[in-house]
Amino acid sequence: MARKITIHRALTLFPAQTGKLDEQRRIPSGCYEIDVVPNPIKKTGPAWFKLTGEPWGNAKPCWESVAVPPGRPGRTATATPKSQTLLLVLGGLCLGLMLLTFDFKTPERKTPTPADVSALKMQLDGVINQLQNLTNHYPQMSGETQRRYQTVRDDAVYAIEVYPPYRKMQAAQQQEILRQRPQLEPFLAALNNLDEQLYRAWHEWGIKNRQDQVAALKKERERLLGTGVMAEQAAAYRALQAGCFTDEMAPACLEFGERLEEAISDSNPALADIARQNRDCAERAIKLVLRINQLRSEIASAKKPEKKFFQTALGS
Repeated sequence: MARKITIHRALTLFPAQTGKLDEQRRIPSGCYEIDVVPNPIKKTGPAWFKLTGEPWGNAKPCWESVAVPPGRPGRTATATPKSQTLLLVLGGLCLGLMLLTFDFKTPERKTPTPADVSALKMQLDGVINQLQNLTNHYPQMSGETQRRYQTVRDDAVYAIEVYPPYRKMQAAQQQEILRQRPQLEPFLAALNNLDEQLYRAWHEWGIKNRQDQVAALKKERERLLGTGVMAEQAAAYRALQAGCFTDEMAPACLEFGERLEEAISDSNPALADIARQNRDCAERAIKLVLRINQLRSEIASAKKPEKKFFQTALGS
C-alpha cells in the first residue's frame, strides 16, 4: 500500500529491482508517494522505499535520514562539510583504502566553461550523496560481525603476506600528503615506527610475553593518535587522505586489499563474507572519491579567471 513521505533534501535513487549503484536518478526535496519493496541487494537487509509507479528507490534508512518528521515543516538542507562527508565512509573501510577493480585510466578532460560550473556542482552533490549512503547497502557492516572483523583486521595487517603491500600503499599516500603538508613528517615517522615495532613483535623469534608487547604497542599507538599535538596532526592527516588520493595509488591498494581479504578469510572462515563486503564497499567508495576529486578539480579550473595575453608592461 502506497504511503507519503516528505524529504527536506535531495536524494539519489537506484533501480529498485537490481540495486545497481552505477544507475541512478536524483530527486529534489518534496513530498512523494512510495511503496515498500524487498531489499534488492541483500534478502535479509532493510526494506527499500520506491517511488509509486516508478522503478527507482533506495534503502529505508536512506529515506528516513532525509525525511521531515511528522508535524514539522520541511527545512532547508544544510551542507555536510566535505572532509566529514568523505571520512564518514572511508574511515571505517579497511584502513581507508582497500581494493580497486575498475579501470583507473583517466579520460581526457576538456576545461569547462563558467557556464558548466552549475552542472558540475550538481554532479558533485550527487556523487557525495552516493558516498554518504554507500554503507546503507551493506547492512551487515553496522553489526556485531563488522566489529569482530575490525578486530581481526587490525592484527591481520601485520601478517607476513599482508604487511609489505600495506607499507607500499601507505608510502604512496604519505608521499603525496607530505608534499602538501611537510609539517606532518614527525607524526608520520612516529606512526610508521610503531607499525614496524608491531610487525617485529608479531614475528621475531624468542620474544617472551608476545601478546603483552603487542598490547603495549597498541596502547602507545592510541596515545599517539589521541593526545596533544600528535592528535591534531592525526586529524589533519585523516582529512587529507581522501582528497589526495590519485589514480597512481590504485595498484598498491589493489595488492593490499587482495592480500588482506585472503589472510582474513583463510584464518577466520566465519568472517569471509564480511571481508568480501568490506572489499566491495571500499572499491565503490574509492571509485566515488576519485570522481569527487575529478569534479572538484574541474570546478576549480572553471572558476579560474582567464589570463589576459598580450598585456604590455603598461597594462594596456
